[in-house]
Amino acid sequence: MATITYNRKMIKPRLVQSVKVDEEPYEEEEEDDDPYEEEELDEITDIQMNEVLDEIKTDLDKKKMKKMKKMKKKKKKKKKNTAEKTNNDSLETNRTVKNMELLINSTITVGEKIQQTNKKLDRLIKIQNFMNTKNLQKEEDRELKEIGTKRRTNTRVIREKNKVLPYVEPPQASKMMNKFCLIQAVILLFLVFSSIGIVLGCGLGWMQIKVENCIYLCLMISGLIFF
Repeated sequence: MATITYNRKMIKPRLVQSVKVDEEPYEEEEEDDDPYEEEELDEITDIQMNEVLDEIKTDLDKKKMKKMKKMKKKKKKKKKNTAEKTNNDSLETNRTVKNMELLINSTITVGEKIQQTNKKLDRLIKIQNFMNTKNLQKEEDRELKEIGTKRRTNTRVIREKNKVLPYVEPPQASKMMNKFCLIQAVILLFLVFSSIGIVLGCGLGWMQIKVENCIYLCLMISGLIFF
């Protein structure tokens, strides 16, 4: 039989406790000095230790298997979670894409409506400009007609004013009347100036105001001349 050497320190106490031991009453045996019996005992202990080691290995293998199963479960969960996340992300992206498409379509429709309204406004503006030009032409035509009529009337008046009438000799009775009127006007002027000179001269002398000789003489001479 091959013997297995081992260290007792390497064996954990919790694993050693799981080993079943036959509880038998301790009986003191007589010590014999036979070497064969000691060898048999060593072989028995080696076999028991091998069994314990086998049990430890099986326990370790079981624990490893449990750990591997747990890791596999965790990986599966992670895969599921990642798959769900990817699905959610894909759904969100699809939603965002749909929303963007709706926005783009709405903007396109709004842009088309704006273009249509702009076209309508341009047509209305053109029509208004055309009507305004027509009205302006009508007003200009009216003003030109009025100006033409005014010019014609003005030219007629000017021609009538500039017409040279032929000289017609007045009758003799009218000539005599004109002479008589001129004589009357001269007499009236003579009386007015003479009366002014006499009044001033007499007034100054009566009031005894000292006036320079030149002024007094001028007044007297003017009164005498017109008198």
